Amino acid sequence: MTSENSFEILIGTYEEFVLGYQLIKSEDEENKYTLTQTFVTHSHTASVRSVAATSKLAASSGADETVVLYDMVKRKQSGALMQHEGTITCLKFTPEGSHLISCSDDGSIAIFRVGSWQLEKLFKKAHKGTAVNHISIHPSGKLALSVGKDKTLRTWNLVKGRSAYITNLSSYGVGFENLDSVVWSPEGLLYAIPIQNKAVVFSVEKAGVLQTLKSESKVHSVCFLNETTVCTGNEESAITAYNLTDGSHLWQIKASASRIKGLASHRNHLICITSAGDLVVWELNEDVTREPQRVSATNDGCRFTCLAIRPPVVR
Repeated sequence: MTSENSFEILIGTYEEFVLGYQLIKSEDEENKYTLTQTFVTHSHTASVRSVAATSKLAASSGADETVVLYDMVKRKQSGALMQHEGTITCLKFTPEGSHLISCSDDGSIAIFRVGSWQLEKLFKKAHKGTAVNHISIHPSGKLALSVGKDKTLRTWNLVKGRSAYITNLSSYGVGFENLDSVVWSPEGLLYAIPIQNKAVVFSVEKAGVLQTLKSESKVHSVCFLNETTVCTGNEESAITAYNLTDGSHLWQIKASASRIKGLASHRNHLICITSAGDLVVWELNEDVTREPQRVSATNDGCRFTCLAIRPPVVR
């Protein structure tokens, strides 16, 4: 059973499962929380690479070239999309929940209308035909950014349905490795890209780099807490918060002994998953520049690959 007043953490696994957890506060003990498994499905035939959610819907994708759709009110699978001919690397719902966008190793980006699930737009060679690794939608829903194996960052005009701008990232230290992700800040004034052992934060207003944040090891995940504070998660399981005004370190916490695979924040909580199957939640202070308090953790034995937050249903 799920609590309708609490957010749900959806996680994809290498073992082909999609799992759901909720952070449940104890009725008996103050400041006591438990992570309770609320959802489990084995809908894929290969590793899960991405999950996405709105308050009532969820979607997952993976190496089986399939997008699986879920009705999270009825808690069951509701359909599947088989547009791509390669691993589906990333899924994102638009902020208002009207469309689902997917990208793939086959080089394409697809835009589906939620409800009818009709394919409304297909960019067949979004990154010159090379793999598209990640896509992130601006909070306004009007723009999206994607990164691919061609070492470029591409800006998409979602209103007009076309490519708007291409940025070559080779000058920022991109070598032979893939660019794995790009992340918008909550208000869409900034975006960040993990590149090797650093996170490069760009300013939309300045049309250039705001800060280059260095880590002790490879950065796998980035999460903005607000427009002036960002967290990185690295190979050594360290989560570091930075002040974007001057690039200084604010605090560092350790998740486990395994590399960080995903970071997310929801209201006053920071959520982390690791490659060894650790799910860890911290409570953020009202002043996020102060180190957060670890409130709960669990490990169910699966190898986690991706993370999404399903917000509570607003009634």
